[in-house]
Amino acid sequence: MNMTGKVAFAIGLAALGLTGCNEASRRALTGPPQHDTQTVELDKAEMVRVEMRMGAGELNVAGGSARLLDVVEGRSGTVLATWLADRDQAWRVGITTASLDPFRGYATALSNQLPGAVRVLDPFHVVRLALAAVDDVRRRVQQAQTGHRGRAGDPLYGIRRVLRRRVDHLSIKARTRLEAGLVAGDPDGEVSIAWTIAQQVMSLYQLADPDQARTQAAELIAALRSCPIPELARLGRTLHAWRDELVAHFAHPDVSNGPTENLNLKIKNTKRIARGYRNFDHYRLRLLLNHGRIRQAHSPTRIRTRAPRFVA
Repeated sequence: MNMTGKVAFAIGLAALGLTGCNEASRRALTGPPQHDTQTVELDKAEMVRVEMRMGAGELNVAGGSARLLDVVEGRSGTVLATWLADRDQAWRVGITTASLDPFRGYATALSNQLPGAVRVLDPFHVVRLALAAVDDVRRRVQQAQTGHRGRAGDPLYGIRRVLRRRVDHLSIKARTRLEAGLVAGDPDGEVSIAWTIAQQVMSLYQLADPDQARTQAAELIAALRSCPIPELARLGRTLHAWRDELVAHFAHPDVSNGPTENLNLKIKNTKRIARGYRNFDHYRLRLLLNHGRIRQAHSPTRIRTRAPRFVA
């Protein structure tokens, strides 16, 4: 980002007189450092996944290709806890880490039924929370400045997608659009601060040193909790409530909901091809046949072409 953008952001910070947001925002202005439902990881193991009906809550065990373990009705923490309680003790003891999105029902079920597993907050959902805060601040400021929802030609509405990109992925043209939109539509610098905070959250997952990442995460959460911008203060409270699961990712960087989401897409494709299922038992059986352990020893059928009628 050029000096014009930095000066514009600094003016916005000074205008708000922020105490809690200043340092975290200032670090994000220069861009992130240049480093590089429910998931459970078994010690040796195999991919396992429990999908709550309608595709919402899943349980997945990492190690190898994702495979569906079971399908149960419901999408609450109680359903997950009941399913886990029905598993034998040796299986539960073997689980070491559990990746989840920020839903307290699943966290409670995992803590009660898998007390020895480390709960890890999925990075995608953390970044989504930060970007949602940027969108909320942008909409509020946009409404205050224009008196209506975003329309073509409104400065902030025109950069709504650019605000969601990581700073090191912005082209020169995109940076110019971003700076122009913020200068024209963000007189108090609130959207600028929200954007820099989101960039700082994304940069946490690029740090190679786990201790540095934990320290910066703690500083960022503390700054957000005292931030006068309500959307960012709410983000700070949410991240503070999930701080243990958030920082656990830095010790277990390979744990995420990615394999589960991949399997979820395959399940949706199966449902779409069948035009839906009226009988849940049939639905469960079909998913287990296509994506589960029933076919774990299955080898694909060899495709045979028609033999030529005459051989030269």
